[in-house]
Amino acid sequence: MRFAALPMSLLLFCVSACTSTHPHSGTPQAATTTDATSPTPAGELRFSGIVEKVDTGCYADGVCLMIIAGREVVFGRGWSHDTWGEVATMEPTEAYLGRWVDVYCKGSGKQCTLAGSAGYFIRPRKEK
Repeated sequence: MRFAALPMSLLLFCVSACTSTHPHSGTPQAATTTDATSPTPAGELRFSGIVEKVDTGCYADGVCLMIIAGREVVFGRGWSHDTWGEVATMEPTEAYLGRWVDVYCKGSGKQCTLAGSAGYFIRPRKEK
């Protein structure tokens, strides 16, 4: 009888965890950054905002960047051998314009980059 209770409690835990809402999945409140935290000691940022500009110059050998909520986020550099974070697939990349996105990057203030960790990202918010 004890063994039958364990799978049921595990199932209830999984169901409650899967149905809870993620703090970044809500409806956007404004077209500005929703930073709740300052840069971490490691210089990493998490924020959300609207993509205002997309520059794909890195395909030539320049810099690829997006302006998101007034911040410059570099997501690629031509011929770079750095480890880069992920820009969720959206073709063409310019389709990001006007979209609400979540960002995790290295930097501070008005500039950050996805260089340096495969864990960094720019992801469009899922619409409900």
